[in-house]
Amino acid sequence: MQVLIMKKSGYLAVSGGHEIFYSREGNFKGETFLFLHGGPGGGTSEKDREFFDLEKVNVIFLDQRGAGKSKFSRGILEENTTDFLVQDIISLLNHLKISEKIYLFGGSWGSTLSLVFAIKYPEKVAGMVLRGIFLPVPTKDEFLFGNGPEKFFPEVYEEFCKNVPDNKVENILDFYFNKIENSDEKTANLFLKKYLLYEYNLASLNPNFEQNYKEIFAEEKVQDYLEKSLIETSFIKNMCYLPENYILDNCDKIENIKTQIIHGRYDCVCPAEDAWQLHKKMKNSAIYFPIAGHSSSDVEMKKELILAVERILK
Repeated sequence: MQVLIMKKSGYLAVSGGHEIFYSREGNFKGETFLFLHGGPGGGTSEKDREFFDLEKVNVIFLDQRGAGKSKFSRGILEENTTDFLVQDIISLLNHLKISEKIYLFGGSWGSTLSLVFAIKYPEKVAGMVLRGIFLPVPTKDEFLFGNGPEKFFPEVYEEFCKNVPDNKVENILDFYFNKIENSDEKTANLFLKKYLLYEYNLASLNPNFEQNYKEIFAEEKVQDYLEKSLIETSFIKNMCYLPENYILDNCDKIENIKTQIIHGRYDCVCPAEDAWQLHKKMKNSAIYFPIAGHSSSDVEMKKELILAVERILK
């Protein structure tokens, strides 16, 4: 018997002048997944549907504050912190009248937000599929902006460090933040785009450098990428507005939640050791290291994520 795939989308007004965009799709009688995108500020896309069998489950795709199709009137960073995003999830579930436990599907920053939500509301979470585990740390300890990626992508790291004074290379992230916050608009925008390009070039096991450059520097998309970069740099600078070691220190609250952890063996954005630390804290977790980078689009990563959704429902 053919199952009717349904769709309901719209905007939900939340605090700070924000309106968050959501789309609920699939078999509304099936188990509910909430898809939490990366970034912060990344937004959802059509390719995010590829991980789910929408004849069996229904998925809520949420564009977080300032991201994707979501709208703002008082400023993209206004009341845009992790706590506000967590409360937006509660508001959306109430708006959609979903009272049963849900499954969280989060990658990169989305894994962080999933874990924080689960820690705060464990009674609402049936299970989690987490990709590319990101555990916020002080800027000086950021793996992505240290010399870890340099060992695998020396040309990308060298380009990121170009024009950075020698005495600033040890804390290149603060140098970028200073340029973004204290320069004229043209210079600030250049560093915002260079910041994002660096991350994009490191995300995949087989990156397309030319395509990434064209995409981020394309005039018709420049505002979208500047807004994404503004949100991300704000969160990174403030350690995602979380206390240090917040997630690992609170794993006892979620250790029995069924969890699938998928982390690329050669992830140069988030270190695999973070995924392993989380796995060891989570008593009901399984971990997989596909031959992939950070991106959900890497072939082996995509395969493993599809399997993870099937496994979490068994």
